[in-house]
Amino acid sequence: MTSPQETAPPDDYRLLLPEGWFRISLDPEQRDKSIDALVQRQFHGIDNVPHLKEGLRKDLRRRATKAYRSGGIELYLSLQEVGPFTIPASLLVTLAPLRHPEAPAARNPGTGAGQGWRGDSYGSCR
Repeated sequence: MTSPQETAPPDDYRLLLPEGWFRISLDPEQRDKSIDALVQRQFHGIDNVPHLKEGLRKDLRRRATKAYRSGGIELYLSLQEVGPFTIPASLLVTLAPLRHPEAPAARNPGTGAGQGWRGDSYGSCR
């Protein structure tokens, strides 16, 4: 079975998230750049806390590496605030391989299997 890391991640989808979310690419070649950008954003104008910045970088790298090893391709973190509070939320995008590469109707032509099922652009079936 091919793992998500052995195939190119899809680029034919888009996620629409509210303002205030930050995308971290989990690709090892892009991961550190994404994490550094997030740390810079969160600590903009604060230069006297290098230990906090480094601690955040290490924690994000550890979590991003774990997510990548679990099949993740993108990680989104909420930076939205309500008053003095940040809304804690995250979204992990993973690549789930298809169990059967062909469409359900194509597996059993003429038997009626798969009739009534129609995939839409969001991957759900009706």
